[in-house]
Amino acid sequence: MRLLRRTGIVTIAFLLWSGAAIASTSYKTTVDNSGPIAYWRLGETSGTTAYPTMGSYVGTYKGSPKLGLTGLIINDTNKAPGFDGINNRVTANGLTSRTKTSWSKGYTLEAWVMTTTTSAEEHILAFNTKSGANGLAIFRDEPTNKFKFHECESSSCATAYSKTTPVAGKIYQVVVTVNGSNRAHLYVNGSSQASFTSKARPLQNGFFTIGAEYDCCPTPTSFWKGKIDEVAVYNHALTATQVASQWNAGH
Repeated sequence: MRLLRRTGIVTIAFLLWSGAAIASTSYKTTVDNSGPIAYWRLGETSGTTAYPTMGSYVGTYKGSPKLGLTGLIINDTNKAPGFDGINNRVTANGLTSRTKTSWSKGYTLEAWVMTTTTSAEEHILAFNTKSGANGLAIFRDEPTNKFKFHECESSSCATAYSKTTPVAGKIYQVVVTVNGSNRAHLYVNGSSQASFTSKARPLQNGFFTIGAEYDCCPTPTSFWKGKIDEVAVYNHALTATQVASQWNAGH
């Protein structure tokens, strides 16, 4: 149903579908307005460079992921890469050049994903030391087949699992927020699914990887199989309202 109201030369239009208004603000604008320090749309169709839309942390495609596939955001022509679960990933290690104090207000990690397997652990985002030790990570866990956040950088490890069980071929928005007081939330599709405490902050002088992690020595492992899109990192915790707004703008 379309409703129009004219005031002078101004026309205000609302497009309603099944009784709900379709958001007029684009997904990209919604993210930009939330203030990320790094935002990769991963829409490249060729080359090895993942250019940031926000921030200066240039990424590099490794292992030749398939570029230019249909993106995961509706009503958006931006593309997405496909990862083969064997050696495909994106590195943006410049993000680990930030000092610990730059994360004093907390942080947010965000990505849209679609998996094509549920038979192996696969990482969405990960911070690791140069020797391959774990920092912060979001991944699809095996054998629980839940989205999982894990960190063991602080004095006590923190772990959180989603209530959602991801299904192959479906699209999910996965977000972790940690505020300046160490209160944390794991969100899936705009809904908080776990609350916990995490004292950790993103690692310095290490690896930041999309689609894999680095284990000891260091060796890339736990590769994602499917698509990862619209990756954003913030140096503050998004509110529940902001997370929901981005989900609503993107699906």
